[in-house]
Amino acid sequence: MSDNPVLECPKCRKNGLVRLHSESDIFECVYCHYRDDLTQEASSKPLNSGMLWAALLAILMVLVMTG
Repeated sequence: MSDNPVLECPKCRKNGLVRLHSESDIFECVYCHYRDDLTQEASSKPLNSGMLWAALLAILMVLVMTG
């Protein structure tokens, strides 16, 4: 039996996220092949485009309501 723990995948929610044998801590889901470096801090990951558009829309709405 493997000594690597199996974690829940954030994409498909199945217990299939396993650590790959590499120099960094890369994890990959055996079911949906989601891959991520879980050792990176959340603040170092790039802002996704959905959040960017939501922030721009919120700023625009504030400017329209105050103007």
